[in-house]
Amino acid sequence: MLDAAPAGRGFLFLQGMATRFFERLGRALQERGHAVYRVNFNGGDRAFWRLPGALDFCGPEHEWPEFLDRLVVEKAISDVILFADRCTVPRSASPNVACCALTWSRKAI
Repeated sequence: MLDAAPAGRGFLFLQGMATRFFERLGRALQERGHAVYRVNFNGGDRAFWRLPGALDFCGPEHEWPEFLDRLVVEKAISDVILFADRCTVPRSASPNVACCALTWSRKAI
């Protein structure tokens, strides 16, 4: 059995499945007192997330690491949830996030 995350953590969702799974997980985390955020990379990401806390990343790929660094600090992100870690943009952020001592949850397709 998985332990529940301590209250007051900040979860960032990146690149999920084309389902409402991330939205349902985000809602469950909110109900437990956590902040949840989502970065949308395209219209499909927006279509499957109706919770507040979503931000669009529309910049060139080379701007993604700086965008993520700023987001992690401003939103006090403690955990990043990523499905499909073979996608180029989120994967390019791994070194930046690792230096911030965040917890990564990965599940490859």
